[in-house]
Amino acid sequence: MRSTIRSLPEAVWTPLAVALIALVPGIVGLAAGRPFLFPSVGPTAVLQAHKPDDPSARPYNILVGHLAGLGTAFLMVTLLGIGQQKSVFELGHLTTERVAAAVLALALAAAVEIVLRAPHGPAAATTLLASLGAFKPTIKDAVTVIGGILLVIAVGEVLRRLRVPEPQGSRG
Repeated sequence: MRSTIRSLPEAVWTPLAVALIALVPGIVGLAAGRPFLFPSVGPTAVLQAHKPDDPSARPYNILVGHLAGLGTAFLMVTLLGIGQQKSVFELGHLTTERVAAAVLALALAAAVEIVLRAPHGPAAATTLLASLGAFKPTIKDAVTVIGGILLVIAVGEVLRRLRVPEPQGSRG
């Protein structure tokens, strides 16, 4: 089965893998009544499917990157006192405080990813969603984001391992 999957053309494999990776948090989210499918899982799914051998497509990078983004955004909106204010999406425009939170959270999240050796570019979308107010600094929203990311990691990792060739000498 692995050799069949590895031999699929990229133009077939990537769209199918992305769809499957996104479908799972979508279905679970529908069943749970929570938005486990949100904008930053899309780029993560595409990375897992399109570049499965890239280090940033690995579960550690994905989880740490998104946690860094979510945590730094929650920290900044809390420090700036805007955590429960309307999001820029509700307002229809940016505010100075939201821009400050976004810029500071992006910079801090990037630093955390470097220190923890966990670069994952798509996590910047999670940082922006939280700092711009789409996710509030609450346990409920944190569980939603983490749940969506864990679902994407689980499905994406299975598919990634099916697609990436085994290292030389790993067969016993």
